[in-house]
Amino acid sequence: MTPTPHAVFLTVHPSGGRLDMPLIRYLCGGCSISQWSYFHDCEDSACSLEEALSYLGEYMDTLGEPVHLLGHGTAGMVAAVYAQHHPEKVRTLTLLSVSPDMAHSWIGLYYQLFGRRPCCRAAALGHLAETLGEGGDRERTRRLAALLYRDLSLAFSPHTPLRLTFYPARAVAVPLLVCGSADDVVVPPADLKRWEVLFKAGDRLHIAPQGRHFFHCHRPVEVGAAIQDFWLQHALLDGCTPRLMLSNSNHP
Repeated sequence: MTPTPHAVFLTVHPSGGRLDMPLIRYLCGGCSISQWSYFHDCEDSACSLEEALSYLGEYMDTLGEPVHLLGHGTAGMVAAVYAQHHPEKVRTLTLLSVSPDMAHSWIGLYYQLFGRRPCCRAAALGHLAETLGEGGDRERTRRLAALLYRDLSLAFSPHTPLRLTFYPARAVAVPLLVCGSADDVVVPPADLKRWEVLFKAGDRLHIAPQGRHFFHCHRPVEVGAAIQDFWLQHALLDGCTPRLMLSNSNHP
């Protein structure tokens, strides 16, 4: 049986190794974190949520006890659906930049804005990178655009250029933390607050003042502290060991 980490951070886009890592490194200062990855290799075609859940289930079944489950964007959707079906495997659920329409993502926004327009993909993603990133630094924006370009081909997404998918959120039995940024154009604060109708006692909403869509990358200390405080609220951090366990499961 695989040594059980205290938390599993889901990643469904190749850039997750870079954009998610600042938060993962902050959190692993207090407990062990496993990063689980699932990618897709068929460009502009819809992905199977059932397949992703099946692979995740296989990994979770190797763990000896429940874990904290986290995910940003579409990875958060996968985490939420898994937690709905297998609450006995999940200690807490943390969703980062996840809309109550859980399928909504920056890829869906890209298809909405540019999918049917005669526009150079690189130029469109460059424009989108300025919106999703913190901006102010041309080289940083260029690097983010390059990550998005690769993600568009390999990231798990339920959307295609011709069809956008809707997947409404449902209540989960496990403790829930929803995080986002006040300046995120993909999942703005008004959308984040719609989660509150599904909250139960002890669930939380944390909105960072800035950081845009990838706020967890730009504000890892603030976001990480909010997550650790949430875990402590449920008395689930006792005995954590400061080590990082990267268990990447890359599935085509």
